Amino acid sequence: MKKYYPRRYKKPSSKSATFPLKNKNDINLILSYFLQKREHAKSEIKKFQAYRNYMLCLLGFNTAFRCEDLVQLFGKDVSKGFINIIENKTGKSQVFKLNKKLYDEILEYINSYNIKDYDYLFPKKPNGLKPITRQRVDDILKEVSEDIKLNRPFSAHSMRKTFAYHKYIETGDIFKVMRMLNHGDPATTLIYICWDNMDTENEREQTYFGLL
Repeated sequence: MKKYYPRRYKKPSSKSATFPLKNKNDINLILSYFLQKREHAKSEIKKFQAYRNYMLCLLGFNTAFRCEDLVQLFGKDVSKGFINIIENKTGKSQVFKLNKKLYDEILEYINSYNIKDYDYLFPKKPNGLKPITRQRVDDILKEVSEDIKLNRPFSAHSMRKTFAYHKYIETGDIFKVMRMLNHGDPATTLIYICWDNMDTENEREQTYFGLL
């Protein structure tokens, strides 16, 4: 399938600009970081926080939800194997079936903390009545990026861009990725992908059309 490559993309100028994680090893490092924190936690609250942060990132990487939608998820929004939400920013709906492996991990997390239908999936503390805030999520991810020495800024929005980048690499279909992100314009999706010269060089190196 022919891929649609942008000639140029608008590079964010802010010091706090977010970028996708183009190396899947970085995704694994982040997820493993929280699992290790959970394993070595010296209190139940620290253990919960590490597990919650792991699950939040796992859903962030796999659903591409904006952070404000992630932190507002209730148990009922994921406990049946389907996602059915209205996005806070756009008012658009997101309805889809969860990947089985992802769903199994969600159920394990829900059962571990007895999360009910109208309990927040990611509360500040176990059985808490308030969800973790977006600012706190960004602070946590900034700390992680410093601990594992990522070479670029990483925040909650980076998870959405990471999904976009890897789905584009996987499918080569910018319009499919656009629909999954609920964008209205492929140009917006191309900005998310942050395609650069290194990506083009890698694709060139892997391209061969000839006799096998």
